[in-house]
Amino acid sequence: MVSVLGVLGFSTFQILGDPDTLLHLRIGQWIFSHQAVPTVDYFSHSLPGEPWVAHEWLSELILLMVYQIGGWGGLVFLAASCLGLSLALLAMFLQKRMPPIYALLFTALAFFAMSTHLLVRPHILAWPLLLIWVSSLLDSAEHHRKPSYLLLLVMGLWVNLHGSFIFGLAILFPLALLALQNAPSQSRRALMKQWLIFIGLAFATCLFNPQGLAGAIFPLQILNLQNLTTIVEWMPYRFAGFNSLEILLFVYMVLALLGLLKLPIITIVMLLGLLHMALTHNRYVSIFGLLSPMLIASAFGLAYSQKMADQVPSKMDDFFSRLTLPAGFYAIVTVAGLMVFTAWMGNRMNRYAPPERTLATLALNAFESSGKTGPVLNDYQFGGALIYRGLPVLIDGRADLYDQKLMGSYVAAMIDGKPSALTNLIDDYHISWALLAPESPAIPYFDNQAEWKQFYADTNAVIYFKNPQVN
Repeated sequence: MVSVLGVLGFSTFQILGDPDTLLHLRIGQWIFSHQAVPTVDYFSHSLPGEPWVAHEWLSELILLMVYQIGGWGGLVFLAASCLGLSLALLAMFLQKRMPPIYALLFTALAFFAMSTHLLVRPHILAWPLLLIWVSSLLDSAEHHRKPSYLLLLVMGLWVNLHGSFIFGLAILFPLALLALQNAPSQSRRALMKQWLIFIGLAFATCLFNPQGLAGAIFPLQILNLQNLTTIVEWMPYRFAGFNSLEILLFVYMVLALLGLLKLPIITIVMLLGLLHMALTHNRYVSIFGLLSPMLIASAFGLAYSQKMADQVPSKMDDFFSRLTLPAGFYAIVTVAGLMVFTAWMGNRMNRYAPPERTLATLALNAFESSGKTGPVLNDYQFGGALIYRGLPVLIDGRADLYDQKLMGSYVAAMIDGKPSALTNLIDDYHISWALLAPESPAIPYFDNQAEWKQFYADTNAVIYFKNPQVN
């Protein structure tokens, strides 16, 4: 509840600050209008008709429906609810395995890790599914049971929501080994057969998507894109300031030095794999924050109970134990009502809206009033806004579409600001106007070209026209 109300009350700017939110809404509208999933690009002027599939089609439909019902506030409420549900599932899992005060501590640390990637995008819908998937599999592994076949329904939904389903498949193998390690020797053969059957069914379930096998292997193709690390969320993690990943690693180091983390080698390998993902691509810090407490929970809880076996519980322990009691019906209704009321008030007060640094409302209004048309050269951050308003873009957040055909030349021109690269980009795509951020490295190029003239400028966007007819 605290996390949800905090997001609804204070953190809306970041949540709606990603340009891909606008892109997903427009794609959802296309799917709804055409009753089909697009298989080619309809949204750019640079690669029109190029093969491309909306792999997150179900998420995009959900985001669209929520937006149509609740506007921007509805989307913020959805993101906050997914966060709150994920944290609740995590807390429930941890409370069964460690003292309540530590369960709340690790849940709070997970919140800070998840807040680094709390955006209205398809991955937030996958967070609760990730928790359900891993917690159920861990529970089965620790109690040497076969996985529940109900999880196949989770995978069937997950594969159409977000590409992170591939992680759910990958973690099956170490968890199966953990289950065999925990099981009595006489039952390992039967248990191994049960887990292998489940793994096979899970992989088969991934084929139930608009592309079949191609859709199932799509996340692996994303990781092999040549220019992936030019996108901020795919860049390597930077330890700048006091950050969530540093806090998590510090806590785990302290617990290890105190002898409270005696983990099986399989668990250590999984933790190192998660850490590698987080350090390689900063978007995975949220996954590390969510799953690492679950992987250490049982070992930490056992070591802590052994160390504190002779200690008398304190009043603080009793206080936190009371916090773990199940909420009553009226408490649940009250909390839900408070959440809805907070979101409703925020909507009434116009608190929820994407920032102008991604919308560029005044700049695009000025462009549409000018009567000009033609291909645009846009900064990456405006791709979603252009598509949202029905204007074909040069580039947007679909890295899988642009990687080999455009991304390299775009980076050289718009990020490195090389004049020759800009000239080539303008000539190759017959650019007639440019929508740039005021801090764009391309600004000096346009200011120094006689054939280009600045048409509009404010603190969020600048527009240039080629051979302009307006003063």
